[in-house]
Amino acid sequence: MSSNSFRPLSGFPTRAQISINDFPNEVFGIIFQCCSEREIEEEICQPDNSESPLLLCHICSRWRNVAMSLPRLWTNMNFNLSIDWHDKDRYFFATNPARFAKEIEVLRFWRANQRSKATFLIISVDRGRFGRPWCIESQETPIRDEDMNFLLGIFSSTATLHISYLLTFLMIYVKERTGATMRFPNLVALKTEYELPKNDIPHPDDPPTVGRYFRDYINPLLSESPSFRRLSLHPADICASPSLFTKSWSSLTHLQIKDIGTVYMRTWFTFLSSLTNLKSAYFGIEGTIENDGDEAVAPAELNLPQLTSLLISVTTDDDTTILEFDPFLALIGHVKMPSLDELSLTRGVGWNRDGVVNTLYPILESAPNITFLALGPYITTSLTNDSDAVSDNMYGVISPINPISSYAPSLETLYIVWEAFPAIVNKEETLPGQFLEELCFSEGWLNLSSQDNKIDTVMIDIHTCPIKVQDEPRDPARTNWLREKRAVVHTSLTSWTRNHTEIARVTTFDAIYDYGLGDTVMEGFQSD
Repeated sequence: MSSNSFRPLSGFPTRAQISINDFPNEVFGIIFQCCSEREIEEEICQPDNSESPLLLCHICSRWRNVAMSLPRLWTNMNFNLSIDWHDKDRYFFATNPARFAKEIEVLRFWRANQRSKATFLIISVDRGRFGRPWCIESQETPIRDEDMNFLLGIFSSTATLHISYLLTFLMIYVKERTGATMRFPNLVALKTEYELPKNDIPHPDDPPTVGRYFRDYINPLLSESPSFRRLSLHPADICASPSLFTKSWSSLTHLQIKDIGTVYMRTWFTFLSSLTNLKSAYFGIEGTIENDGDEAVAPAELNLPQLTSLLISVTTDDDTTILEFDPFLALIGHVKMPSLDELSLTRGVGWNRDGVVNTLYPILESAPNITFLALGPYITTSLTNDSDAVSDNMYGVISPINPISSYAPSLETLYIVWEAFPAIVNKEETLPGQFLEELCFSEGWLNLSSQDNKIDTVMIDIHTCPIKVQDEPRDPARTNWLREKRAVVHTSLTSWTRNHTEIARVTTFDAIYDYGLGDTVMEGFQSD
């Protein structure tokens, strides 16, 4: 239909006006919800802006009544409190008294006017940058008891709690004042960050060591909160006594632990044994693996029947250290995971052939229903320009890749990183397209050195996919070079997918860590 076919409707005013006050309450409610819904961070349900629902309440009494009657409008509220803990004298103080007074006023207004309980309210406490106050008045004045008691009531009634730096101090504060343990009877999900260093505690008044942390803080939360299902710790070591991982851990369905400094083999297996109802897990290891008993761990029968998503990230800077993680990952092969659908294993400088055969294949055998598999390293800066050395490492993944179809017959999506491309070209290997529906590649391969022309011969067509470079260099020459490389990718590399038409789509990612499985553990609080 041409544009000339459009004519004004007969009898309809060209400038219709209607008073907003003529809208029924139901329409107001729909508008309020649509305007207030925000993108929720995958890592934690934390809206970017919590003020818009409160602003609606200040327009007029009618708007306030409509807003307060909408439960969904308040389920993901985020209140950021500017408070800190005085380590020596053991009290909380406001890092900015004027700001804190406003925050308390807003919280009191919300609590006084809310007509339906916020099942998934989020309280975010920011203790400043790296645990140090970022805005302190000349005199630290303790928060008034009435304000602190009000906050403790908010914390204890919260179902989804995102709190940084202060969880241990809150529980210490309550214990020293009342002799009782702080309780969270309605808690469903907890994300806590920077509660303790990964290794030794440098100051006696800092948060407790790892063992005491689990014993005195995490275990009571698990055992005394019957609805507790989701936990995110960052950082924390899995090096505490196995006896600390009590049966209460079995209630967890989603678990995320980042920046694990040390893992003891026997404790790790005991830890896994306690997570019998786990559905999604992410473990980020940035330290070492140690034996805490016999030379070899004799794994017993272990089943995680409900686990559907598992990501294990092992980060290291050298080739020799990565060998320590082979027996650690081999333990996963002794865990039966019949429901596992998504598996991501990223390891330091990559996989070699022995690692694939001895570690990957047993894991795939223990999880026969995998549809998404991600393999690849986190490449350190020192290695990114040594493409030959790195591609030799990745050749271990590419060369035996055809048999993967027999170990993972349901596999639909395979993710491999840029090191695979030189391996394919140099070794004249081909990727198996006969059993894949989707193939995903990292963008890191665009960062090959300007002297490396191997990218020009890689047989892959991604002309239908956007090419993104996460960190555009400021150097104009470097920027132009990257643009030329992207042009080559768009125009020259087409033959591979023409020979594998059975693959439905080819997708590119900036990094598996950013766009993969690692940050999904805390999303979707409202359903297990």
